[in-house]
Amino acid sequence: MLELVVKQGVNATPMYQVAKESNVAIGTIYNYFKDKEDILCQIYKMIREDFGTILILKEENQNPEEVFKKYWVDLFHYYVSNPYAFHFYEHIAKAPIIPLKLIEETKIHYRPHAAFFWKGIKEGFLKDMHITLLVQIAYSNVVAAVHLKLNGVLPMTDIQIEQASNASWDAVRQIKE
Repeated sequence: MLELVVKQGVNATPMYQVAKESNVAIGTIYNYFKDKEDILCQIYKMIREDFGTILILKEENQNPEEVFKKYWVDLFHYYVSNPYAFHFYEHIAKAPIIPLKLIEETKIHYRPHAAFFWKGIKEGFLKDMHITLLVQIAYSNVVAAVHLKLNGVLPMTDIQIEQASNASWDAVRQIKE
């Protein structure tokens, strides 16, 4: 379902095609899922859980820059290794397809990540701005780098990944005068 929906779109992916591609009877699918939206919600939950696992930040004895760059690089590699999850999350995993209630429920997987940003704002090593804006600045830089890699624009070598994560850190860190 994930691959078909990413390639064709939600409305252009009929359940009979999902059954055929999965080598199961359509009735089998409906034994496990209420409808197409239920399957999409389960995919969404799975991806959010995966992200939460990827974004576990171990801060003990690490400076904030190292923690941030590890998050950035880990997320980049997850997306590049899971391009269907990346495209699903970028284009499909939005309201109204995914209910707002589910979006809110799955935020639990991001708590350690959010805690790092809150701590950074409070302790002054990250810019003092709305946390949503700060996180989005960091996240959008990862997304841009993944697009460059997946679209064949840049190979995103280790040096380019380091340059991109450095630039992202520079965009969110508080500069001490």
